[in-house]
Amino acid sequence: MATAQSRYAGPKGASLSRRILVNVFQGPMLSTPVVIWQHELPILEEIHGEGNIKPVDIEKLDEGYSAKASPVNLPYNKTQEAFSKPSTNLCLGYVFSGDAGIEYQRLADVYGKHREDNVSNVEKVYGRLQSGQFASLVGVPRLADLPEAQLRGLILAYGYAPDVHKEASAEEKREAIEKRKELAAMPLDELVKLAESLDVQLG
Repeated sequence: MATAQSRYAGPKGASLSRRILVNVFQGPMLSTPVVIWQHELPILEEIHGEGNIKPVDIEKLDEGYSAKASPVNLPYNKTQEAFSKPSTNLCLGYVFSGDAGIEYQRLADVYGKHREDNVSNVEKVYGRLQSGQFASLVGVPRLADLPEAQLRGLILAYGYAPDVHKEASAEEKREAIEKRKELAAMPLDELVKLAESLDVQLG
C-alpha cells in the first residue's frame, strides 16, 4: 500500500507521479473516494490528518471485473461492447506529464491556505516553487514511462486515426477503424515509436 511519501520510479529510477484512487476519511462513518495525482496525497494528509487518506489497491478495485455484461443486464442491447476495467476508466496509473509551475499553482488554488500558517497547503508540504523540490518530485517523464493506454490517448489527440464525419466514404470509415484496431493492439515499444514519429510532446 502506498504511503504519503511513496514514489513510482521510472525505468531509470526517475521520480514520477501517477494517478491514484484514495478514500478520504472525514469521520468514522464518512469517506469520499477521490482520484488524484500521487503528489497530492501528502497535501491531503496535511489537511485531513495523517492516516485519514487511504490509497485503494488497483487489483482490489478491479476484482470481479468482466469484459462482458450478463445478458440479463442488457435487455435492449445484447451485443454491447466489452466493458473497460474500473481502473482503466479512471485512468489510474497515468503519469503526470504537465508543467510543474502550472500544477503548483493549481494545487494552491484547489487546496487553499494552511489552517494555521500563513502559507498555502502546497507550500507547507513542498516549500516554495522556486526551491525546485516540487519540480524534482513530479519529474520529467519520457514517452516510454507512460502506460500504454495513456500513450494511445496522446497519439489519437495528435491526429492519428481521426474520427470520420458522417459523410465520409465507406473506405475512409474502414481505414479509420483499421488504424484504431492496429493502435489498440500495439505493444509499448511500437507505441513509443509511433508517438515519436508524430512528435508527441510531454509537459
